[in-house]
Amino acid sequence: MQVLTQQTKPTLETKNTSQQYPLNIDGIEIQIFDRVEQIEDVWSQYEDGDLMFSVAFLKAIEQYPPIDMDFRYGVFHQNGKVLGVSYYQIRLISLKDSLRTEKTDNSIWGKIKSWLASRLKNYTLISGNALVTGDYGIRFEDTIDDQQVYQLQEAAADIVSNNYHPKKKVRAAFMKDFYQKQRPTDVVLKDSSYSQFSVQPNMVLHLKDEWTNFDDYLSAMKSKYRVRYKRADKKFGDLEKRQLTVEDIEKYNSKIYSLYLSTANQAGFNLFYLHQDYFLGMKRHFPEVFKVYGYFDGEELLAFFTTFDNGDDLEAHFLGYNPERNAAHQLYLNMLYDLVFVSIKNKHKIIHLSRTALEIKSSIGATPIDMFIYLRHYNSLINKYVP
Repeated sequence: MQVLTQQTKPTLETKNTSQQYPLNIDGIEIQIFDRVEQIEDVWSQYEDGDLMFSVAFLKAIEQYPPIDMDFRYGVFHQNGKVLGVSYYQIRLISLKDSLRTEKTDNSIWGKIKSWLASRLKNYTLISGNALVTGDYGIRFEDTIDDQQVYQLQEAAADIVSNNYHPKKKVRAAFMKDFYQKQRPTDVVLKDSSYSQFSVQPNMVLHLKDEWTNFDDYLSAMKSKYRVRYKRADKKFGDLEKRQLTVEDIEKYNSKIYSLYLSTANQAGFNLFYLHQDYFLGMKRHFPEVFKVYGYFDGEELLAFFTTFDNGDDLEAHFLGYNPERNAAHQLYLNMLYDLVFVSIKNKHKIIHLSRTALEIKSSIGATPIDMFIYLRHYNSLINKYVP
């Protein structure tokens, strides 16, 4: 939940006449919109140079949305002045489809979880952006502290949920990716209807200034990790790696998507599936800063990974690989090393590697940053047992 400095805070007022809803906190109200272009001038004041919170990125997601996902945008007002903005994603989530349960778990608890998963199918509000790891749900002025931000985010999520759609009832909501310093205090959380959960940390690799090339990075690694890199590089063999153009992505679009799906389906939990033209759409929207790298065996695409150049940071985005060829060529590990290579080459300071695969990401030097989410169900009885 980045905040604006006093020098950059917006002074403009929104002129949109959409209904405002009181949040019952210090006279603050929220307006709700379904397209970012409706509040483009206001939203751009809060981008703070972060591509992943920009109007351009959110417009691109609107054009190539994850399957069955809707969007809402909030603008907070106090006495007619803008205080901040918020972002929401809403979709029908079937826990049975999203959760990969162990089919061999025949214990009583395993059967209970399977039974519950088969019956939980709800429209769910996500306060934040499920497509990226990080605090991309809300931005406020620096006059609003983190504790009040949490309270406002909770109240706003209820308003957005209750006013989503007359025939589509939002029954669950969660606020994603709070860093340690942004967590609500025990006093604030005690009065909250949300339950707190720790989730897999965001894995981040800080690149040192003295690493002017990839060999400098390798020299800084422990001996066993240098050996690991040499083994992975040897297994990569004669495969070709290259950055893909728009024309390449058009040619291999269906294969790219199938590789993405094969990898996504290995995850323990999925909130969504990307639009089939998502990667092509991102490349068309961001030809310079969105990059797709492919690994080829002749003309056969075996794997790909994508990145966003986000100022000094490199955002490791979605990837995909052929699981049957992964072990033979160490595809996933080679992708991680190539992320380091392109980051050093382009003089990035930090690589955001997102969640999952913590151990292998640690082996290339990434460190964890703890994150938390807050979840509630609007049925009070079910909410009691959410933890």
